[in-house]
Amino acid sequence: MQAKIVAQRILSSLQKQSFLKPLLCEWSNKNAIVETLPNLTCSIGIADCNGMSYENLNEEWLLKQADSALYVAKSEGKGRVKITC
Repeated sequence: MQAKIVAQRILSSLQKQSFLKPLLCEWSNKNAIVETLPNLTCSIGIADCNGMSYENLNEEWLLKQADSALYVAKSEGKGRVKITC
């Protein structure tokens, strides 16, 4: 599934970044503490509508499915991609 591949690339890219840490080091005199802060992570939920008829698809259904997948991903730990059907 293409969406999962893209989501995993996003997660991989985020893991390599150190968002805000350089700025916090500039603004603070507590660099040792800033360096111990965790890196930014995210979880991604994807709604899989494969097999659904076009007439049955709507925005509300898609958002509920993606939201459900997101909460499963969060419950399993940081930096996850989950797909729901």
